[in-house]
Amino acid sequence: MGESVSICKKDRAPLALALLSLAAALVLASGAGELALGICSAGLDMFALAALGVAGAERQLALHWLLMLATMTPLLLVAPVRHLWLRSLADRRALLLGLFVASYLTVWMVAGLPLMLAAQAIKAASANALPWTLALALLWQMSPAKQACLNRCHRRPSLPAFGPAAARAVLAYGIGQGLWCLGACWPLMLAPLVLERGMIVVMAACTLFVMTERMEPPAPLAWRWRGTRTAARWVAARWGRGA
Repeated sequence: MGESVSICKKDRAPLALALLSLAAALVLASGAGELALGICSAGLDMFALAALGVAGAERQLALHWLLMLATMTPLLLVAPVRHLWLRSLADRRALLLGLFVASYLTVWMVAGLPLMLAAQAIKAASANALPWTLALALLWQMSPAKQACLNRCHRRPSLPAFGPAAARAVLAYGIGQGLWCLGACWPLMLAPLVLERGMIVVMAACTLFVMTERMEPPAPLAWRWRGTRTAARWVAARWGRGA
């Protein structure tokens, strides 16, 4: 009985994380992550305003980046959250999950500035930055380094259940997941950053793509295309079952 309740609760993770992603996307689409006063229509983005020292721009920039992360990363955490849920005590589960998410997001928040700098450099170098960004993402997608990051994303370490050791292990797990996830996804995170319009659509496409590549099992390091085979088989199996 207890096991079935635990399984039921852990299986809510995909739905809860999907709803979080959708809510963040809706907030972004509403313009709540942007500065007021028609700044975007004036042709200036938040990064430029922060660089110029405009009051409050840094805070708005951080909020905008956080909303992007809340849109694009939650569904990448389904497996780690399940792993943590099953290996933590009920009375400490909320605390440990909070530590994991906080450490994971800290990695991505720190990475926000260099990614925005890279996006600005690409935009300055080309009037049509998206094709160059996608070409970079495609090159990285086929590289052995990308596969190395994906393999590390699949690792599920043993986690102590008690005391400070449990908190330290969860923090290390969150930082590790954040670093390897960053290594796997950083070029695709550049794509929405170089756009002035259609950002939400590109973010949704990138999110779906990185979800499908996480369905692939660990593999040897090699130059090859990766990211859609397991997802295609999954869709085909359910299509055939429905037919």
